[in-house]
Amino acid sequence: MARGDKGAKVINVGGVKYAVGLFWQPVQDEINYKAEIKAASQNLIVGADLYAYRRGISSQYGLGFIGDGQKPGMPAGAAAVATALKDKASAVCVFQVDKGWWYVVIRNNLILAEDDIVYAKEEDAKEAFTSMLSIPDWGFKIAPASWGIEDTKEIAAAELLQRGTSITMQRIGTNPLVQLGIIGAVLAGGAYFYYDKTAQEKARKVAAESAARAAAQRAARTVAAPVVELKPPVAPWETIVDPEEFAKKCTILIVNATNPLPGWRMNDATCVEGRFTANFRRTYGSATWLFEAQKEGLISEHFNLVAQDKMYNLVVGTIQIPVMGRINSAPTPGMEKIPLQKQLVDRFQSMKIPSFNIKDETITLNREGRVAAATRQPGAANETFTYRITGLTFTDIAYRTPLEWTRILGDFNSLEFTSIKWDNGRRVWSYEVRIFEYDEDLMKKIAPPPPETGAAAAGSEKKE
Repeated sequence: MARGDKGAKVINVGGVKYAVGLFWQPVQDEINYKAEIKAASQNLIVGADLYAYRRGISSQYGLGFIGDGQKPGMPAGAAAVATALKDKASAVCVFQVDKGWWYVVIRNNLILAEDDIVYAKEEDAKEAFTSMLSIPDWGFKIAPASWGIEDTKEIAAAELLQRGTSITMQRIGTNPLVQLGIIGAVLAGGAYFYYDKTAQEKARKVAAESAARAAAQRAARTVAAPVVELKPPVAPWETIVDPEEFAKKCTILIVNATNPLPGWRMNDATCVEGRFTANFRRTYGSATWLFEAQKEGLISEHFNLVAQDKMYNLVVGTIQIPVMGRINSAPTPGMEKIPLQKQLVDRFQSMKIPSFNIKDETITLNREGRVAAATRQPGAANETFTYRITGLTFTDIAYRTPLEWTRILGDFNSLEFTSIKWDNGRRVWSYEVRIFEYDEDLMKKIAPPPPETGAAAAGSEKKE
């Protein structure tokens, strides 16, 4: 195999030059590894004149070239990264360096043969990185934060290179004493060497085996990823905030915030998941009066009061609401978009609700139920799921409380209150609600039927 020409072969990190772009191979014979390296430079990576030898759980060597600017005594970059990450048997990494984007892959404690590369173009490095993620069980995934790839961490190359062991490049010897198991005798006035042809044949065999392993590694990156048993995705309706608990807690907070305050008036209050906010306006009192009222217990001591203007005419109070109870309430047939929205319109019109609005929404989540990143790597494990939602906003002038509305809308599964607001001046409640729609194709996708077993399976085989 001839040498490749991918990217820079020397990078400068923190004022230190490192040899990169080496061709890495596992060592078969740790006693005669120099003979193995010499044979590889003649048969595998023809013309290589430098090597780095990394001894460890899985010893290996990397081949390089003086003609690429690499020198004896220069540290090998990938070897330093591998020793810095020795607690992680497998890691896929990209670092931005002076010559581009340096891509290093370590799998089962071995630097992969052709995965110590500096890419000149960022998109090429990103493509190599994301394609490698289709293989599971990486102990560490290092990539630029700007890529937005989930479960990755950005670490500077300098940090790992300084932490790792310095393994330097050595010149591949030409002296036959360092080559292939020799019986030699050095006599006065001259040297006589016996050339061991058996050892030469052994070295060529080792080199051929190394070449076959390298080809297998390259092929492994192009075949389909191994089949991994995936857990069903976490649907958003599995962790809906309990509407009844939300309504009760918000009502209590709003009622307490409407207590009469000398010289101040509560304009409005809004309750969303995790936070309650009330707006207080000064009427005739001073700023001190509001804070004194809090000390006296007229409003909650948990309010964080912040003035919205220098004259303290408007003060906003915020309370962090403890985590609320969750329920699992999946949509059911009959809650498809059109029948669902028709039912809502019929109900609100019959109740003579003067102000309500219905809108279409979607949310795209990954298998863990988190919002999917804009840039996603391929593979079933990184599949995303888009859920359709009917959003509903309305204002009730009939003084029905939030708890009453949980019962009025209680027959709609997968319903969640996202906001409850009380307008203290107009004396009306406003609500924001979302309901997850039933989507038959999506339901099949996230909860496929179990495979046939036993008699059922046997019956289907007979039909075939």
